[in-house]
Amino acid sequence: MSIQLIKLIFTKKKSNKMKVIKLKQIKQKKGNLLKIIKKDDSFLNSFGELYISEIKPYQIKAWRYHKTSMQNIFLIDGKCKIVCQKKKKFLEIKLSENSFKLVIIPKKCWYGFKNESSKKVRLLNLSDKKFSERDIIRKELNLIEYNW
Repeated sequence: MSIQLIKLIFTKKKSNKMKVIKLKQIKQKKGNLLKIIKKDDSFLNSFGELYISEIKPYQIKAWRYHKTSMQNIFLIDGKCKIVCQKKKKFLEIKLSENSFKLVIIPKKCWYGFKNESSKKVRLLNLSDKKFSERDIIRKELNLIEYNW
């Protein structure tokens, strides 16, 4: 089974650039070890906080925009779609319990999540900055035109 890291990075030259990097999986008799992030990973700027966000079945959590912080999202349970919007372009990525992907959401990007199953979704988020209400902007779901 290959494990992949999906990086969603927005640059000035291109509206988006996706890069796939294989993550290390350590096979063990009693259960495998899945490495998500190491302190020397090039995409990890700093550590702010680590938390779990839950989404109820078939619910949408959108829209969020962080002025200065980057989000590193890993799905623990469920099935989820993550949508990022920058400069009127949308990027979608679907996650499931078997996908083993880390999604990196850059600062200055509108994003949201949709639970696509009857099971609660649990997302692990490592932010490079400690949460601050001054850093985040929220919009109601209908204020960004997107067909979930």
